[in-house]
Amino acid sequence: MQTRVRVASLASLVAAAALGAVACGGGVNTNGAATPTPSGTFTPTPTPTGTNTNPTPTPTPTASGTPSDCISGNDWVLGDFGSDWMHPGTDCPTCHATNNGPAFWVAGTVYGADGQIDDCGGVSGVEIDVKDATGTVYPLQSNLWGNFYLKQTDAPGFQTPYTVSLSYNGQTRSMTSSQSTQGCNSCHTVTGANAAPGRILEPGI
Repeated sequence: MQTRVRVASLASLVAAAALGAVACGGGVNTNGAATPTPSGTFTPTPTPTGTNTNPTPTPTPTASGTPSDCISGNDWVLGDFGSDWMHPGTDCPTCHATNNGPAFWVAGTVYGADGQIDDCGGVSGVEIDVKDATGTVYPLQSNLWGNFYLKQTDAPGFQTPYTVSLSYNGQTRSMTSSQSTQGCNSCHTVTGANAAPGRILEPGI
């Protein structure tokens, strides 16, 4: 029988003034008090420092040299300033492991189109069920910039390999095979790596 574990709040972050910004997501959240949601994530309050409202972001060359527009209109421009929104599309667990950021079992970014460049914001509100090797399901939700993650401290009994399924607007998409790699974006790159087809896409597209 499948067990569902409700993950603790993912936004218990310490004020940036106390700890300073940690490279690659040291966990500093400048959005103030986070509002817990039933999915175990939090709803951040957008601030001028977290959102670029430029409706026509400048195309940036991808790994293949082809420009790709950021269809969300959100482009992360704050470098390694610690935030749950930081560096969408990049390999979060690897960067955190070398820069003293929170350790993740699984982390990635959901996009609304393929070919989206690193630091381009993704799709919010996508439900992500991560099922580990024991059959335990950990429900997550993509945040305002499309990022989702499962902290190791929130799931001490987590065991690999795992599978992932996404739900959005009545549509679902599931992984075709189990994985042990913590960084989903390490394979789901702009062009795709290690047999991944490209970005993690919202169901229905």
